[in-house]
Amino acid sequence: MTARPAQLLDSAPEAPADLAAVGQSAVRIAMEAGADEAEAYLTRENYLTLVTRQNHPEKVERAVVAGLGLKVYKGRRKAYVTGSAFGESALREMARRALDYAVETTPEDANRLPSEATGQSELVLFDESLAARSMEQKFALLRRMEDAAYAADPRIKNTQEASYWDGTFEKAHCNSNGLLSRERKTQCGLSLSVIAMSGDERQVGGEYQAVRHFDRIDPEAAGREAARAAARKLGARPVKSQHAPIVFDNRVGLRFLGYLIAAVNGERVALNETFLAGKLGERIAPEHVHVADEADRPGGYANALVDGEGVRTANRRLISGGVLTTYLHNLYSAKKLGAALTGSVQRGSYEREGAIGAHNLYLAAGGLSRQQVIGSVGSGLLVTDLMGMGLTIANGNYSIGASGLWIEKGELAHPVERVTIASNIRDMLLGIEEIGNDLRFWAGSGCPTFKIRQMAIGGE
Repeated sequence: MTARPAQLLDSAPEAPADLAAVGQSAVRIAMEAGADEAEAYLTRENYLTLVTRQNHPEKVERAVVAGLGLKVYKGRRKAYVTGSAFGESALREMARRALDYAVETTPEDANRLPSEATGQSELVLFDESLAARSMEQKFALLRRMEDAAYAADPRIKNTQEASYWDGTFEKAHCNSNGLLSRERKTQCGLSLSVIAMSGDERQVGGEYQAVRHFDRIDPEAAGREAARAAARKLGARPVKSQHAPIVFDNRVGLRFLGYLIAAVNGERVALNETFLAGKLGERIAPEHVHVADEADRPGGYANALVDGEGVRTANRRLISGGVLTTYLHNLYSAKKLGAALTGSVQRGSYEREGAIGAHNLYLAAGGLSRQQVIGSVGSGLLVTDLMGMGLTIANGNYSIGASGLWIEKGELAHPVERVTIASNIRDMLLGIEEIGNDLRFWAGSGCPTFKIRQMAIGGE
């Protein structure tokens, strides 16, 4: 791939057509100004948001954002500056400013470009038809979604908010090692929050979808699920405090996976600030538990060829057969721990350098249906909503507000609210028993229904 020469216009406020060419020019200018190494990260984002309520439009918002982040290294010192002007003089000013800032920082051995961050790549996850979709087509999705919710259950009486969003994202990532990475992505989706009523009782439930292609949006499915989520809460009450099995609904399970990602963050491991520090290679869950992070998943929403530092990504197991197999690293944590880079830096806008995270993260499906997982519980709680943060990463202690459905003799008995569930994440991981076959992804994370042997329930 050969980039066209940059067309640098001193007063140009808009991003040029060829982001990569400008990025390469920014790197060249920074090196000429005295940087030991340099990196440029450019993004152009164009977003639309539509909001309706009971089929009445309430808000239309557009956002167009473009800019450049320039990182320079000088004598193991680092500085990162951003800007939204792309002319020759603007790039020279950014380089000067970055080098001035760098001399004021503390030198760190990790302040260097990854030697692995080189080569050329291009990723296209783009719906070419999105630009031709009319506003009427997009508002029609919202009408269909709301209509489906009201048709699904007569107890749905109002809409809290219905929204549609879409956007395009373009990225160019260049450095002085020869890295040239381009991305073009589209994204679109729906969200709906509705109100179910019975007498004086009101309950809210919602659903969302996020996809890369417009024709994969299913507004009727989103409406039905939002209605079901709200209506199933009617008549909810607390239960007595006890210890009992807990079943995590697949969407709630995404929160659990988020805790795991926080716990395997290499920066936290290096600082001994996570309960999984020092556990690499140890069994932390039963043999049937597998957690994967896949940057190249067929149809994956969060696919990536390189990470935010320019390092090649890979498919990997975080937990394999119950054993913790890897931490996730950026250059800093890999250097501190003497570990290999994992291509795990998530980076979106040019305004930020990025943070450690996962790509298409999921708990592998088991062999049981959702109903069989629920049916394995004599008396316990199916958790469908969580409230609050809940986890102390350093020691794994976990306590959080919850609501859901009580299970009695393997059947859903009645809705539950105003309870807390508590345990330690170590015990929760080791206590994962049945896992459902209903793996579902919401954007870049997926989970099936699964059961934890026992947790404390705080209620009446």
